Amino acid sequence: MHPNLTKQVVDFTRAAPPIRAACLDDLFTFSSGMFENETREGFEKMLTAEGLRDARILFFRDGDGRVRGYNMVRRFAPIVDGRPVDLFRAVAAMAPEYRGGGSTLGFGMMLAVKRKLRHPLRPCYYIGALVHPSSYYLFAKNAAEIWPRHDRETPPDIRALIAKLSETTGIDITDATHPFVTFDGVPTRQDAGEAGFWRDHPRPEVQLFLKLNPRYSEGYGLVTLVPLTWKNLAVGAFRAATAGLRRRRN
Repeated sequence: MHPNLTKQVVDFTRAAPPIRAACLDDLFTFSSGMFENETREGFEKMLTAEGLRDARILFFRDGDGRVRGYNMVRRFAPIVDGRPVDLFRAVAAMAPEYRGGGSTLGFGMMLAVKRKLRHPLRPCYYIGALVHPSSYYLFAKNAAEIWPRHDRETPPDIRALIAKLSETTGIDITDATHPFVTFDGVPTRQDAGEAGFWRDHPRPEVQLFLKLNPRYSEGYGLVTLVPLTWKNLAVGAFRAATAGLRRRRN
């Protein structure tokens, strides 16, 4: 984390109404500068969604108390194929000057680990509609298993699982020819230089995102599944820690 930022964690599902209102105000005020078409009502809808069990928000604040980033993590507990499942979703954003440290990723991993310690045998997943190549790349470079992925086709059973999990949390995949794409309607703000940077990015993970979701700048999201197995969490923690050490040395 950047040394000039402080962390604040809010348990939104158990917070008093005034704290909830302040969180919604902070989320909207900051996010409207990061994403197009953002609304306060959109955050309220996400944080009161049907089937939501828990919602926790990590805020990053500067010395003046202004929000400079956040990670909003929600947990659902649907029944899939007759079994209870822990299903995490997240929305995260950081101000440009504070990006690159993987600050938001660790919070979600910590919540997943805590949940798995309570229910070690219960299937646990992250699913998201990723609206920018940087988001997919962050997951892909830290996860041992992620779907879709650049180096192999997604098996039919994983495709079916993605469809089932998407349905439980309101991700609408309407085009059968693009089974991993949904319309989110809230694209990330970026200038021509940033768009060109990602268009010409050499990593195959980024190029896969662009191939599967070429209209991301219009607000389309790539539906991405990360199984939160002990192996995946351990690999993610190791890779994130290694990257952090490299940054500090440089």
